[in-house]
Amino acid sequence: MADIVQNGRTVIERRKYQRNDLRAFVHYTCSSDASDAALSGTIKNYSYSGICLIVSQPLAEGQEIIVE
Repeated sequence: MADIVQNGRTVIERRKYQRNDLRAFVHYTCSSDASDAALSGTIKNYSYSGICLIVSQPLAEGQEIIVE
């Protein structure tokens, strides 16, 4: 963990794993959705523990998705 500066303020970074910037357009499906409708999203960043995926429809916390 390291201190970072945002908007002129020092912020203590509490993330366990470093985030890596990435811009990638992806298609995903919700594993609980029987329709298998492909939705679109944008990966903003990623780390060992996950991704930041920007989507147009809210996802429930812990909801499983399949990213293509």
